[in-house]
Amino acid sequence: MKIQDVNRRNFIHTGLLVATGLATARSLHAEEQRVKLVKDKFMHSVYFWLKPGLTETEIERFKKGLNSLTTIDSVDHAFIGTPAATDRPIIDHSYSYALILVFKDKKAHDEYQVDPVHDAFRKYSTDMCAKVLIYDAV
Repeated sequence: MKIQDVNRRNFIHTGLLVATGLATARSLHAEEQRVKLVKDKFMHSVYFWLKPGLTETEIERFKKGLNSLTTIDSVDHAFIGTPAATDRPIIDHSYSYALILVFKDKKAHDEYQVDPVHDAFRKYSTDMCAKVLIYDAV
């Protein structure tokens, strides 16, 4: 083997190690940023069980009300969904709708709780729900 071939191989090997190191560093930085975005946030998860026999109009009104909650100024991020098609014994699929809201902090959450949009939703949705469970986390 020629010295030139060995030098070339070392150069390529070194280049691959540097590229791999940079990719790993970028990946770690991205992970740190992702975790940093969620760290110190206040998460408010609400699960709704709608009463049986609601009309399509009532269900649409309920969904519209859920969407209105996402417009409240103190909400940073909002997710609305229905049970996923997952099949594991530990998963509860019995709820009708989930609302997950992320706030900057508890103060922002407390502002949400007294917002007129939230009060209006709570008033008219109470009769539509058989059960509501709330999980708050920091």
